[in-house]
Amino acid sequence: MTNRVTIVLDEESQHLLDQLKEEFDQNQSEVVRNALKFYSENKEFLENYGEDRVKFYADMLFKGEHVILDMDHWILFLKYLKDIPDDSELWQEIEKVAESHAEQLKETIDGPKEYLERIEACNFFKLNQTSPKEYTLILNNNESKKFIKQLVENTLRGMGYEVEVIEGVSKIRVKVTSNPT
Repeated sequence: MTNRVTIVLDEESQHLLDQLKEEFDQNQSEVVRNALKFYSENKEFLENYGEDRVKFYADMLFKGEHVILDMDHWILFLKYLKDIPDDSELWQEIEKVAESHAEQLKETIDGPKEYLERIEACNFFKLNQTSPKEYTLILNNNESKKFIKQLVENTLRGMGYEVEVIEGVSKIRVKVTSNPT
């Protein structure tokens, strides 16, 4: 059994519907049914994480620049990383990656808070802003401390911010001491 429904679309919604009809080679009823089904299947995720975060994850994954990694594998890699000397080639290469991220992100990220929120979305830590220029990164595990500290410190400095990064037992504090000139 089917029901006929009449809806009124604003100009933007009509344009989106027309685009989807063409893109999927479907009539408008099929597009609307598929959109309703998709929204219904994903509404809990959207409600729990927000539309912006869902777009962020999709953008990161679909561009092929990021991967999903099981936490046990991540911690295992980090466990072996902590024993590598600070002046090793590996840590120098990790620093170069942070500098590359800084160059890429300084045009698209609006300040340290947005950068830290982006990294928080990668599930490295839970972010707590303690003042307008101070943040506490609550780590998911202590194995990540050295990696996260270097990543955040080098990326923010590469973006032109002066920062003070202080390690705690299971936290990292980041204080922005000056903005780019």
